[in-house]
Amino acid sequence: NIICAGDKVKFTASGATEYLFYKNGSALGFFSNIDSLVTTTLANGDVIRVEGKNSTTQCSAIAPQIFTMTVN
Repeated sequence: NIICAGDKVKFTASGATEYLFYKNGSALGFFSNIDSLVTTTLANGDVIRVEGKNSTTQCSAIAPQIFTMTVN
């Protein structure tokens, strides 16, 4: 996952009704029905992951994909 500084990057999740994205282990907001994260502020070594939740059952799971960014 190599990008240039300032590049616009979009991460998209699926399979849940609510999503919560994390950057370097810190939540970026709260659970919502927005299934994507768009950012231009990634730095070298930033780690992005997402947690999905079913709003009916309240069951949640962290996606197995973790994206570690290399920024040139």
